[in-house]
Amino acid sequence: KCHPNMISENLTSFNGKSVIDFDSEEALKDLNHYVYRLRLDYEALDSGQKMEDLIHAFAEIPATAECQELIIGQWDYDSSRKADGFVQTLIELKDAFKNLKALFIGDITAEEQEISWIQQSDLSPLFAAFPNLEFFQARGGDGLSLSELKHQNLKTLVIQTGGLPPNVVKDICNADLPNLEKLELWLGDDNYGFESSIE
Repeated sequence: KCHPNMISENLTSFNGKSVIDFDSEEALKDLNHYVYRLRLDYEALDSGQKMEDLIHAFAEIPATAECQELIIGQWDYDSSRKADGFVQTLIELKDAFKNLKALFIGDITAEEQEISWIQQSDLSPLFAAFPNLEFFQARGGDGLSLSELKHQNLKTLVIQTGGLPPNVVKDICNADLPNLEKLELWLGDDNYGFESSIE
């Protein structure tokens, strides 16, 4: 089982850089020293804002062409919205993030949303969209799929779940990741979707 302290706080550093939340009304800081997290708090979600809107706002800033790391934080609070909508938006805007090397989908604390409540989707299209990725992390196993997982440059894959679904285990076993150096899987609990055997 995952240690509760590991997901009690949002990241403060990522890939050796300080993490800050994106605010469309503030000037962008130097991307050589800072990593932006796109997240929606309760008020933003309650007013109808979507992660897709935030991604568009971030991508429209010319300086994001230099972005090498990106973190997606909370995109929902009542477990009704899957990740597929904003995943598609990231893919559509891939040219704005052509230098992306590290991507984390789901920097979400237990206070924001329990890990077993996070609604994921098929994340494998992201790997085709971002050929320079070296680090990929996702949190949440509900609805998660990595159906066609292949990438030439990925070195680190981290999947954090409250219960790793059998289809994701198979997806990872069948993956084509020739340069993978680190694989971290949170298998979780059979009460929350882990239904695989050692075999």
